[in-house]
Amino acid sequence: MRAFCAPFAQDALFAPRGLLLLAGLLALPALAESEPGLGNPGTSAEISFRATALLHAADEPAAASWEGASAFDAMATIPWKRGSWTALLETGRGAGYGEHLPTLSGLYDDADDDPSIHVTEFYFDAPASEGRIGFEVGKLDLTARLESPACGRWDGAGFHSTGFVHSLAVAYPDPGPGGTLRVRPTGATTLSLGWASADASWERPFSRPFVWAQLEFARAHARRPGTWVVHAWRNGSDHERLDLPGTTTGAGWGAGVSGIQEVGGNAAFFLRAGLQREEIYAVGQSFSGGVMLSGTAFRRPHDEAGVAIGVARPGGPFATAAHAAGRVPADERHIEAYYRVNIGGGWSLSPHMHWITNPQGERSGDDARVFGVLTSWEG
Repeated sequence: MRAFCAPFAQDALFAPRGLLLLAGLLALPALAESEPGLGNPGTSAEISFRATALLHAADEPAAASWEGASAFDAMATIPWKRGSWTALLETGRGAGYGEHLPTLSGLYDDADDDPSIHVTEFYFDAPASEGRIGFEVGKLDLTARLESPACGRWDGAGFHSTGFVHSLAVAYPDPGPGGTLRVRPTGATTLSLGWASADASWERPFSRPFVWAQLEFARAHARRPGTWVVHAWRNGSDHERLDLPGTTTGAGWGAGVSGIQEVGGNAAFFLRAGLQREEIYAVGQSFSGGVMLSGTAFRRPHDEAGVAIGVARPGGPFATAAHAAGRVPADERHIEAYYRVNIGGGWSLSPHMHWITNPQGERSGDDARVFGVLTSWEG
């Protein structure tokens, strides 16, 4: 997850607008008390630890490089009225692998390189039951909401490349003030409308909004669950145009469709496609898909394996700029395979391999091969 300082640790929150917004956030949960159809989950707490090491293999041994990262998360949920308060605290070290090997699809580049303990999320959630309206409000991380029901994860650690966990065609804002309104017209359909500060600003939270809409379908095929999502978004922060360097323009936008479907009793697959405004973002279109298998077939029911392939297609302005600089633009292709071993006691070990052609959307002639291992604990 992307993590920034807790809102109450920022001086901006104590500005007049910040105080007014904080008062509103604290008052809104009272509305949930008059909503009789909303559920109320019990108190819960989760703690997790992750550590990863990555090795970039090269034809010349002296050119090989490695990077490590670690993260510690603690989440607590406490029921209140007809909903619940949730807080997520994080700390970590290591900035992922982007400095050694820049790519469009990402290699653990969501690592949290902030050793101080900070609040990534703090929000009130009034869940929506069928035929009712629910909402969330507070400090939100949209990577856990927008497009996430259909991300490339299934029953475990999942894929390690950012491009297989989240859509490359969504310009997520950093965690900050925001809210989500959810409507469930049927038990299998959920409509979500969301707002957040595109600049994660508590002093001027409404000046540059990030707004999004998402329609989620829960669909069973042959009695196996699946989730399919259609979404669209608009990022209101200032952007520099790729086709007009030095020129700042208005909002970015994008849309996409994605889904994850269980098949049989021991497998699932995911598909994803998205596009975004090419004049602003390097990736104009992205596509990915993958398969995940449980270890039941070889008597390891708690293990998991997966393989996925993704394509990040540079937009027209990015390609034009590359040509002007004497480079040859090309689609970046990323293949990842992993196997997660359940050691027991909440521990797991997951070796993974990445093969990337045309890193950063340029035909350099050098494919990238990266090997890694992730260990994690959840309790």
